[in-house]
Amino acid sequence: TGILMALFAGLTPFLATKKPTVGAVLKRSIPSVLIAVIGAVIAVFLGATSIRHLLVIFFAVFAIAANLQMFVMFPAKFGRKMGGYISHIGFGILLLGFIGSTVFATNEKVLLRINEPSEAMGYSVTYTGLEGSIDLLNNSVYVEISKDGDTVTADPDLYYDSYNRGIMRTPWIQSHLLYDLYLAPEQIETRKPGIAFRLAKGETYDIDSVSITFEDYDMSSHGEEGSVQVGARLSIKTPDDSSTIIPILSVLANDVRESTPVEIGSDSLVVSLESVMPDSRMVELRVACQDATESDILVLDVGIKPLILFVWLGSIIIVIGSLIATYHRYRLSRTI
Repeated sequence: TGILMALFAGLTPFLATKKPTVGAVLKRSIPSVLIAVIGAVIAVFLGATSIRHLLVIFFAVFAIAANLQMFVMFPAKFGRKMGGYISHIGFGILLLGFIGSTVFATNEKVLLRINEPSEAMGYSVTYTGLEGSIDLLNNSVYVEISKDGDTVTADPDLYYDSYNRGIMRTPWIQSHLLYDLYLAPEQIETRKPGIAFRLAKGETYDIDSVSITFEDYDMSSHGEEGSVQVGARLSIKTPDDSSTIIPILSVLANDVRESTPVEIGSDSLVVSLESVMPDSRMVELRVACQDATESDILVLDVGIKPLILFVWLGSIIIVIGSLIATYHRYRLSRTI
């Protein structure tokens, strides 16, 4: 539909003559067609590959160039039909805005720990906290974005809606001349500290200067009544010492799992047993600093949509052209 409308918008100026012929229309439209071809070639170099998208770009540029061409070639006629030509130019710009913000849009997802900056789309992005609780209506997350020495605090909405039973999101948008920057929060995850890994019986995992080997399960401790406890016998080797430790995983009656961390040597590290996989004779372990705690991580989608300004500019030009056309028709009706 957009392609056909742009085609007609581009052909209309060349058809607005007495007894137009196909040859005359084609001859007059050659400059505009060449400009449209150049526009499509530039779009290919910028990354457009879809034939449908390239056709939209071609005919949008053709509509703009054809109506501007009439102003250059026939300024007197352009004055009488100015409103229609201006509206056609606005429609072409509007189409370029729509297709540009879709085809050339880019985005990157980042995981942000609180107060730890990360890089995304050429910006430094830092999650600084929540406005309130995630359960509060219209709650915002605070994100600092920096580039070229300028820092702005964004506040996109992210909250749990108990009525709809889902996470509600509203992106934060910063408008620039040629693109819009979007910050869209997706969710906040609570993550345990440290590094998690799996070991099969006899396998070893090295972290810094510590080697951890899973030797076997330990079922000597069965815990309190109504719970099950399982341990993993681990061989720990450091540059100064070797030892054997047994971190315990407790499974309570209500299926709540509790893991008791055990200190590793003198490196201020602790290891905990996260889960057991008896079928494959494997365990999942987690090594973390002794004083480390759980932290919230914001999953943020950082996106750039180019040429959004063209959508607004095209819309405004269409309105201006429509008002001018309406005024000319009103004057014409008054003279009849």
